[in-house]
Amino acid sequence: MLIEARVHWRAALGIIVAVAVSVAVAFVISGRGTKMYTAESRLVVTAGLGLTGTGVDLTMAPSVGQSYAELATTRPVLLDVIDRTQLPYDAEELGSRVRVMANPIVPFLTVSMTDEVPERAARVANALAEILVERATIPASGVGAGAEPAKNLLEIVELATEPQTASSPRVMYDTAMAGAATLVTMLALVAALTYVRNERRISRKANE
Repeated sequence: MLIEARVHWRAALGIIVAVAVSVAVAFVISGRGTKMYTAESRLVVTAGLGLTGTGVDLTMAPSVGQSYAELATTRPVLLDVIDRTQLPYDAEELGSRVRVMANPIVPFLTVSMTDEVPERAARVANALAEILVERATIPASGVGAGAEPAKNLLEIVELATEPQTASSPRVMYDTAMAGAATLVTMLALVAALTYVRNERRISRKANE
């Protein structure tokens, strides 16, 4: 019994030490990471004219929104954003920082931009939203009574504001996940070693 107690105590101590070390390492590494800020602007799909120049049924708005979400990350659009906002990086870098998501249920688009500078994150998100609206606008045509007014498929419903808190690194979350992962790993290791030790003990008794 005394030997068993010592084994269990050593296992518990090993688990505690391993978790403490992993938490400390994760906290230090995560805390040293560059702070990134994410700003979001939102658009709504209207009943104007679509990319093909035909009328859009609002029941199809989510799928049409997905088309514009894809358009937002094309090179010509990204280069337009860079030109307007004077960004210090190229289209590939901007593309890795931008996310445009179309809601599959309701006709909304969310434009998000992640950057080290909060003000720049909001400025770029808004610039991209404005460019999408411009590209979704069909100019007025005709004259007199038969004239068609300008129509657009997208409207901005919420401009991005300068984020006050960093979106990454998430120090507390990363630290907690590291501790949890280490705890699970150590418990699994102890369980496996205990199983092997018990099997050997049973085998020795069977051979006596």
